[in-house]
Order: sequence, then C-alpha cells, then structure tokens
Amino acid sequence: MKRVTNEERLNIFVERIIKEERTKSTEKKIERETRIADAIKVIEDVIRRAFASNAKFCSYLECPDVKEVGTNGLWEFAGSGSEVTRRLFLKPFVHPKFSEFQCGSKFSLPAGYVLYRLSEQMTPQELTLIKRQWKHCLDDQGCISPSVVHSWFSKGLNNAVKEYKKSTEEVNKEQKLSMGPAPYIWTVNSASHFTIGLSFPNPNPLDMDSEPTVVRVALRTSIHGSGWLPGLKLSWPLPQRPPYCTTGKDTLELIENLCRDGQSMWILDVPSQPYTKELPRFKDCLRMKEAMWQLNLTPAVAILKHYAWRCCTNYDIPGIELILELIVQYHGLTDLDTTVLQHVLMWTLKYHLMKCKDNGQVLVKCLQYLYQVLSSKFCPHFACPHVNMLQMTPEQAKLWPPKVKSIAKRIVDNPGRVLNYIGYGESAGPCENPRTIPRETTSIAFTRFEWMTELVVKVTVSENSADGAD
Repeated sequence: MKRVTNEERLNIFVERIIKEERTKSTEKKIERETRIADAIKVIEDVIRRAFASNAKFCSYLECPDVKEVGTNGLWEFAGSGSEVTRRLFLKPFVHPKFSEFQCGSKFSLPAGYVLYRLSEQMTPQELTLIKRQWKHCLDDQGCISPSVVHSWFSKGLNNAVKEYKKSTEEVNKEQKLSMGPAPYIWTVNSASHFTIGLSFPNPNPLDMDSEPTVVRVALRTSIHGSGWLPGLKLSWPLPQRPPYCTTGKDTLELIENLCRDGQSMWILDVPSQPYTKELPRFKDCLRMKEAMWQLNLTPAVAILKHYAWRCCTNYDIPGIELILELIVQYHGLTDLDTTVLQHVLMWTLKYHLMKCKDNGQVLVKCLQYLYQVLSSKFCPHFACPHVNMLQMTPEQAKLWPPKVKSIAKRIVDNPGRVLNYIGYGESAGPCENPRTIPRETTSIAFTRFEWMTELVVKVTVSENSADGAD
C-alpha cells in the first residue's frame, strides 16, 4: 500500500478547501442574485400596478377641455387655467423600418397617426391640404374619431408587421439569425395622451446595452405636445417651419431655442441611434434644467431617458442621482414622472445591483428617492394636476383608481423602525452609512399620505447587497 506523504495530504486538503469555497461562493452568488431579482420584481410590480392603472382611469376623449369644432375634423383644446387655444390635427407617419413597404400598392395604409398642434395663423389652403391628408381619420360626421383612428392604425400596423416579419424571415434565413419572440401591440389611455405602440423584443436578450425596437404612436394633448417620437424621422407638415434636429451637442441649443422662440409647433428629427456620446451631461448643463421643464414633457422625456440610459450603462451614480433629484424637484410641471421614474429605477436596479460593488448604497439611494417622490411630492397629473398629495381633499382622493387605492391601503408592521432605517424617521437624520442595514428581510412603507394610507414596497436586502460584493 502506497504511503501518503505530507505534501500529498496538504494538496488533498487544499483541493477540498477550494472545492468547498467554490460551492459556497456559487450558492452565495445564486442566493444573492435571487434576492436581488425578488426585490426588483416587487418594485416593478408596485410601480406597474400604481402607474399602469392610469390607462383605465380616463381616455383623452373624456377630458372636459376638448370639444369638437364643426365638420372640419379639427379639435379646439383650451387648457385649464390657460388662455391658449390649440387646434390639433392628425398626421400620418411611417416608421423607418416600414418605409420600404409604404410605396405603391403593396402597402398603402399609414402605420399610424400623430396628433399635432397647429398654429392659429392657418390659411384656408393649409386647412384644405391638411384635411386631404387625414380625411380617412374622420367619422361619418366629419370629425376625428378615436375608434376610426385606432381601426386604421391597427390595420396599417398589422399589415406592416406581416411585411416586416416576412422580410426579416428571409433575411434571417440567409444570415441564419433568429428574431426571437413575435412583436406585440399595446395601447395606453390617459388624460394627457392616447398611445398605441408596437414592440419588437430585443433580438439578443443577453445584450444588456441594447433595447427592444419600439414603434409608438402618441395622440398628445399636452400644452406643448408636438407628437415627438424617439427614433422616428417624420415629415414636416408645414414647409415654412423646418424641424429642429438634435444630434448630441445640439441638444442644449435646441432646448434653449424652443423656449426662447416659443414655437407653436415643432418636431425633433432624431438619428436612428439617439444614444450618442456627445449628449451633454446634465451636471455640466445646469441651465438646461430650467429650460427643459418649460417644454412640458415632449423633448424632456426623451432627453432624460437617453441620459438615464447612458448613466446606468456607464455606472454613473452621480448622474442617476441628479436625474432622480430633477424628477423630485420639478415633477409638478409635467407628466414626466410615470415614464422616466420607472425607467431610471429599473435601469438603476438592474445594472447597479447586479454589477456595482456598493449594492447596498445604490439600493438605499433608489428607495430614498422613490420614497420621497411617492410620499411627499408625487402628484399624478391624470388625477389631480398641481395638487400636492399632502394637501389633497377627500374629493380629490376619490379620483384615484381602485387598484392604486388597494395598494395604498396595505400596511406593514412597525413602519417607524423601517423609516428610521432608511433615514426618514422622526428622529433620524440622513442615512450616512448604508452598510449598517439590518441583515434581514425588510419592508419599506411609504407613509405620509394624508388620505391614502400607505403605499408599501417590500424589498429584500440580503447580507451581500448590504455589504457590497466582497
């Protein structure tokens, strides 16, 4: 029998230790990722249930400010508290991916329509030209009909999807590529806009830096609404008003020009890859903050989205904090919150919790801002514009959709301790050391709603996410 030397014993011992450590590390990693994924799912669920219910609250046709005018199909829209009267019309548009199918008899229907605001100085010739362009959007009485728009859009889009899928299948056969899941169509209604969209899933789900291809149609009725669609190149309806073009460094000048000139209508001609490295950093362009919010949503949403996308992919935590701070500070002026807040939070959690070392710090920062927005400053434009939730009357509170009310009424045990933990309790100061997070499952309650009891988000904070990736 061969005698085992001390050196061999040592090697066996070391191998066993290495194997055990690898097993522990793998289990630890899986547990950490599972808990982080659970936290993300809960936050996504709360945001989705709180914000997605907006779609069922009211449609743009129920808005009391809108009235049909005559038989020319135009709408006259007088904003609340504003002397501005805006006239709107529908303009067909074609997504670049579908442009090759818009010629001849192969496919003649427009892919969708955009609701534009017209200048009040319109000539009869311009009105005649416009009416000729969107005559198929009118109902039997000659007025714009949402059902007709939806019907025509759906027909056109479905045909475009069929053609697009057919062409991509041929290309994929040649290049041996896979399209992944089939496209799907979605619709959203709210008091400020009516959106119909088509999303093509990301062909490469493992590529975290790319996004699905999205075709979106927005029938906007906001004061400064222009029908701007990210990534789309639309034809300019009135030749004497050329479009502004934003390509990175031009963004700041664009925002300032729009505010200074007070354009009655505009549209942005965006390159197919809007996420350019030249897009100015917000912390270096402080004057952009005031300007962008004066635009009331349309370009601001896209610019913030693009900047948030870049911040998250580059792990720029100060940039993300600045975006969230802007939302908290200026949210009452626009309906920007529901779109950008969701994107920023999702990107922040998915990128930083998975890849950054200071996971606990990032999580606490996100939750602090989310708590601040939802509890003290968040004011849903679709329910009670320009009213702080702390000042809501019972009548205003009744405007909230049932789903949001049911979420808000959920209560967790001992919320005071949790609020102290994240730095918002009565006696607690700012949470200076996130690494002191209790190593347990923690429920964070968003309190300080006067008429809506509490909005609760349960977040699992694991030992690893508290200490970072050790």
